[in-house]
Amino acid sequence: MNISEIIIASLWSSGACIFCSLYFNTRYSHAFISGILGLMSCILYLVIREFFGSEPLGFFLGTVAVAVASEILAVFLKNPATVFLLSGLLPLVPGAGLFYTFRAAVQKDLHETLQAGYQTIMASAAIALGVAVVSSIFRIVQTFLRKKRKQKGNS
Repeated sequence: MNISEIIIASLWSSGACIFCSLYFNTRYSHAFISGILGLMSCILYLVIREFFGSEPLGFFLGTVAVAVASEILAVFLKNPATVFLLSGLLPLVPGAGLFYTFRAAVQKDLHETLQAGYQTIMASAAIALGVAVVSSIFRIVQTFLRKKRKQKGNS
């Protein structure tokens, strides 16, 4: 996959994220922001996969980037981070991996089933870990800032 194919795939992913956001009844401006997040996640994933050869790392770093941006946007736009996170992660969902896993299982190809299943589980775990790490860090920072403001207000 070359750079032009990565850009084209990312633009298609961005469009899918925009329409997914609109389907969830978000504002038009937030839908375009979600499209940008989807573009970002897709580009990160594809670049890391193609040039560094690590799919799980691509899933993880793409998820971390979208999760950080979603948390920051949630504060500034006064919306839940989930509004941006769900549609921004759409390009990373390992739907094809699930399809290939079950197709191989139906065809009774145990080796292919295990291989595709392992890759799908690794992708899902990387996505879940990325969201969990970023969300936990942001919650810890918010709690610390609240306590600091409360202490400053009492003195």
